[in-house]
Amino acid sequence: MNTLKKFFVALCLLSGSYSFGQQQIVFSYDQAGNRVKREILMKKSAEFQDTTVVHKPHVDDFETQKPVVDNFGKMKIKIFPNPTKGQLRIVIEEYPLGSSGTLSVFTLEGKILRKQIFAESNSQIDISDLPNGIYLFCIALGDYKGEWKIVKE
Repeated sequence: MNTLKKFFVALCLLSGSYSFGQQQIVFSYDQAGNRVKREILMKKSAEFQDTTVVHKPHVDDFETQKPVVDNFGKMKIKIFPNPTKGQLRIVIEEYPLGSSGTLSVFTLEGKILRKQIFAESNSQIDISDLPNGIYLFCIALGDYKGEWKIVKE
């Protein structure tokens, strides 16, 4: 029994020291299920230093639709409308010339429903034949991979 206690104490100490070198990523979502904030918390010496990167949706009246806007490096990705009735538009500002990526739609369980390749800064994906609900929308472009919750009405 004493050996079991020593093992448990050693395990707690080792797992605690391992987590000190890790970073923590915290996501916040609005009521529609869109990611509105991403915080990256990193530990430095004996205390946490908050190196927060905040991604907030901006209200942008682009053809009277309000996109979700996300910034990653030099790229600015706009996804709209959300909620959607079927056509989902994607606009990528500062799109790397000559590159291509994939747009994918998944169920919340991870089943892939749509996947298409895009090679332009303006793209669309049609989900009008899918039942109403919440889906995961993913963009993969080079080293960048992002995902958002999309509401289909």
